[in-house]
Amino acid sequence: MAYLIKSCFFWGVRVGFFDWISGIGGEGSPSGMAPKPLDYESLNENVKKVAYAVRGELYLRASELQKEGKKVIALCQAPFLLDDPNVGLLFPADAIERAKHYLSLTSGGLGAYSDSRGLPGIRKEIAEFIGRRDGYPSDPELIYLTDGASKGVMQILNTIIRNENDGILVPVPQYPLYSATISLYGGSLVPYYLEEEANWGLDINHIRQSVAAARMKGICVRALVIINPGNPTGQCLSEANLRELLKFCFQENIVLLADEVYQQNIYQDERPFISARKILLDMGPPISTEVQLVSFHTVSKGYWGECGQRGGYFEMTNLPAKTVDEIYKVASVSLSPNVPGQIFLGLMVNPPKPGDISYLRFAAESNAILESLKRRAHIMTDGFNSCRNVVCNFTEGAMYSFPQIRLPPKAIEAAKRAGKAPDVFYCLKLVEATGISTVPGSGFGQKEGVFHLRTTILPAEEEMPAIMDSFKKFNDEFMEQYEDYKDLASRRSRVMDSMALVLHAGNANKNAFKRLIAADYSGFQVELTENFEMGVSNKTSEFPKTNPIGKVVTCLKADNPLYGSSRMDYAHIEQLIDFASMEVDATISRWLYPRLGYMPYLAVAEESAISCLKRTLRVLNPHLAVNMFLVGHSVTLADIIMTCNLYLGFSLIMLKSFTSEFSHVERYFWTMVNQPNFRKVLGVVKQADSVPFVPSQKKSQTKEVVKPKKVKKERNQEAVEPKVQEVVEEEEEEEAPKPNPKNPLDLLLPSKMILNEWKRLYSNTKANFRELAIKGFWDMYDPVGYSFWFRDYKYNDENTVSFVTLNKVSGFLQRMDLARKYAFGKMLVTGSDPPFKVKGLWLFHGLEIPKFVLDEVYDMELYDWTKVDISDEAQKE
Repeated sequence: MAYLIKSCFFWGVRVGFFDWISGIGGEGSPSGMAPKPLDYESLNENVKKVAYAVRGELYLRASELQKEGKKVIALCQAPFLLDDPNVGLLFPADAIERAKHYLSLTSGGLGAYSDSRGLPGIRKEIAEFIGRRDGYPSDPELIYLTDGASKGVMQILNTIIRNENDGILVPVPQYPLYSATISLYGGSLVPYYLEEEANWGLDINHIRQSVAAARMKGICVRALVIINPGNPTGQCLSEANLRELLKFCFQENIVLLADEVYQQNIYQDERPFISARKILLDMGPPISTEVQLVSFHTVSKGYWGECGQRGGYFEMTNLPAKTVDEIYKVASVSLSPNVPGQIFLGLMVNPPKPGDISYLRFAAESNAILESLKRRAHIMTDGFNSCRNVVCNFTEGAMYSFPQIRLPPKAIEAAKRAGKAPDVFYCLKLVEATGISTVPGSGFGQKEGVFHLRTTILPAEEEMPAIMDSFKKFNDEFMEQYEDYKDLASRRSRVMDSMALVLHAGNANKNAFKRLIAADYSGFQVELTENFEMGVSNKTSEFPKTNPIGKVVTCLKADNPLYGSSRMDYAHIEQLIDFASMEVDATISRWLYPRLGYMPYLAVAEESAISCLKRTLRVLNPHLAVNMFLVGHSVTLADIIMTCNLYLGFSLIMLKSFTSEFSHVERYFWTMVNQPNFRKVLGVVKQADSVPFVPSQKKSQTKEVVKPKKVKKERNQEAVEPKVQEVVEEEEEEEAPKPNPKNPLDLLLPSKMILNEWKRLYSNTKANFRELAIKGFWDMYDPVGYSFWFRDYKYNDENTVSFVTLNKVSGFLQRMDLARKYAFGKMLVTGSDPPFKVKGLWLFHGLEIPKFVLDEVYDMELYDWTKVDISDEAQKE
């Protein structure tokens, strides 16, 4: 979109010109009610005293005359450039027309002053954008353009703040613009803390407490700031949050300042951006007509990123006309916002539309930028959560990650000796070691004793993995240097016996993991017995002496923090332990164990297990969207059991393609397994990259049963253990797994077509797909090494329910995962009304459908498979 602006730059002209202003807005507070913060009578008196003759009475009268049709003489500097016959070679026709359009709105080009509120035509376009976004009309006379959103924020705060007794509620962590501006204008910042453990959510009760505490100090709280999506925290406010806030502002007679500059930067689907204005108007009277709201937006964010152009606006809702006049008067002191920034705003709110020459290019570029930012948000969040003593909520929106760095006491002491704040000390060490520049969390505000850093997700996507590897290496070395394991062991020794407890279990047993992690959190040393083998070690004569029933029973003291901080916490923990066992663990086991050969494999049963697991995770995902831990603000027994139960799924069968639907479950799992206490037991956890093959269904030959010999007991002689163990050992030796035979497709002659290269091309092509991806495919296609197959479902008449049809397709794709290395497929469900049709196109290595696919994927027979004749141009197309 830069070329649209350049058109305007090339053909800028300058004139002196006059604008018009009229009365705007609603009325003041009804008689008998306390004035609102932005009612005329309660404004900053200094704002009222401002007089500015340049935009005073004569200017206003000239503007009125212009509106009445009087001509204003202008000097045009270079309009002839638009008539250059070669201009069409440089820019698309629609870009040229847009340049002419915006120049016509200026009545004088980019070099002339505009109305102090901004160009009327662009304010009209912004009002239309807001109307489309919110579903309610917007008044352009209540929209003021500014040199970036920051200038608008400063102007409104200056209008609200009268003296040091006026307080502004600001979220902490906060963007320093607010603390600096409030100090500059002599007001008082009233912090309300966001809850990191609840994914940086806000608690309205905490805001009420902040207001009460401020009023006890004689502070009059006049405004509440929200940053949505958050900076530096990256969270998105839910509709419920916004309703609570607006209701609170109504009850407390507080104006809401909605910083919504990151509204295009959303990286998840659970909480899309919803403007505060839309929720306000949805709520209806009296709230929709009484709450005073000022909303801010800018061209600096989103896929535009034109922060140097300084284009922003604010929109006023429910402000009285006299107040709007005062705000206009102060805006006039700066004469006008910069005109190029105003034109950028017009382009942002009124981009190319379908059918415009530039639309495809615009759509491809903007979508590519946002998708890349989304991927970078995942790379950075996952990278931080894989680091020792680092915890990071997922970046739901905006452009930042704000990880918590859990600094060891020795690091904090070293920072004090160096005369630095602990997070500053860490960030300085980081930049010196890696060149990675970050901002310490203390610059944004944070709870006492908690340390963060802020970094953007803006480095080039291809550089992100290397950056995170560099950060991880530094962090590991830093923690190694400052963590004192001797002191840790000493502290633990004071609360435990000197002799370690021994747990008789295998080293891959998830239930053993639970006990080891719980013991580590509780300060007890528990060790696994060496060389434990289930079915052998637990059959010895010594084993029953450790526990008669051969099972471990764990008992924690009632005051153990793993039980939570209250009886209500304990009840929730017990509830979630049941959920983790009866729902999560049970459904993962039903899917996994048949593929490991522990249970008979039935395709229908597997499909049911996958469906149940998805349903279970859909219940868990929204809970984790607003909670860092399952219960409360720290690790509990529920987290230990849930994580260890998820561990089997993530590490053995739940591929990234499966878990990506549950982004908050993913974030939770990787955060937990990278906690030091978990990592000590689980080691480095990696997600499964393939689903285990279904074991052969052939029945093994019947073996001769060897009966144990009877042994005559003698008096005072210990009973001799029957030699059943020998039989077991012989059977196990006979059934020892053999090396997997090579897949027949690996034995085919090498092909010039590398399937992964096509998959990368397919995934990375975001625009001009036919010209780039399709042409690229036929350039690399090998008709000797690969074959194409049409796939049509035989029983489309049965597809009367959309989600059932989609489940059929997703189940088939899940089972086809075993052929990932050798195949590529595209599946379609078509039709707006039932019955729905299911079609597909598949590319297989080899000239026939692989036999192992036909053997293992039971529903292959539910489809008609037709080999594509590449020589037939119609089929090829």
